[in-house]
Amino acid sequence: MRHFSILLVLLVTTAAMAQDISPRVMVIFDTSGSMLWNPAGEVDCQGDGSPGHEHRGCPDGSRLFFAKAALSNLIENTDGVEFGLFRYGQLEPGEPGFNTNHAGALYRDAAGDEIVINYDGSTNGCGPADLLVEPGPLSNDAVLGWMDGREDYPADKELRADGFTPLTASMGSAGDSIGQILADDPLAECRPYYILLLTDGYQQCPDGDANDPAYREEVRTQLVEQADGLRGLGVMGAQYDVRSFVVGFGSGTRFATELDDVARAGGTARRRRAAELAAQREALDSLYELKSTTGAPHPTPHPTPTPPPTPHPHPPPH
Repeated sequence: MRHFSILLVLLVTTAAMAQDISPRVMVIFDTSGSMLWNPAGEVDCQGDGSPGHEHRGCPDGSRLFFAKAALSNLIENTDGVEFGLFRYGQLEPGEPGFNTNHAGALYRDAAGDEIVINYDGSTNGCGPADLLVEPGPLSNDAVLGWMDGREDYPADKELRADGFTPLTASMGSAGDSIGQILADDPLAECRPYYILLLTDGYQQCPDGDANDPAYREEVRTQLVEQADGLRGLGVMGAQYDVRSFVVGFGSGTRFATELDDVARAGGTARRRRAAELAAQREALDSLYELKSTTGAPHPTPHPTPTPPPTPHPHPPPH
């Protein structure tokens, strides 16, 4: 993969405009079960390419493998930006109901037997996103630790794929968490905040039929309202402009037009789709285009007083 500057050009510009105060980028990382499939959605890779969870019968690798590698490269090569990390909601050992149900692809060993992982995104259906790392001066190393392919649970955890795709619950809970982070940030009045949503498809949850156009429209409406609400996020009597970037991984995202609407409502013109890049080895390189597509982000937030579809073939469920 070539040098990533998804925000090296995009956000370093903002950092200078914001008087050397580091912008913060909150990544919502797709950990649904379909991230174990290859980019084209044709092969279940049965693993994510990390030691003990190798790809099996999947020469071009899993979406999760390339997404983690691309985001890691981005963070390592972007100076002056503080990253935070959410994943789709997952239960862990010891939490009520852990590993009670399962949906989507499974991790498997060489004999084809299931490898039980420490993360269950199925039992809780489409719950809120998990805030794994709050942004701060030392947060980037913590985010990278979730994507380094090494796990010594529970001391050293890793992003793993399991469960559904709760877009609305994730965007909503991320917005709530960012509101609290802003409230605790003494530099919030001068520091820009962004959401970067990485996902491989449209919403799929046990309480909704993704093949139902009415349900898809309901999800679209809610996502647009959430992204639009972040542009004027009210916190302690002030409003902040939190912009939302969207990157689609995998061939199925070409049909997820609601992701375009989220990006437009979030102030970034349209989502970027990495699905057509060969084996996704250049996955997040598509975001180089954001600079020319949207222009450099405005040096916001400026606090002000708060005023009194057609479904696609996709490995189901994910």
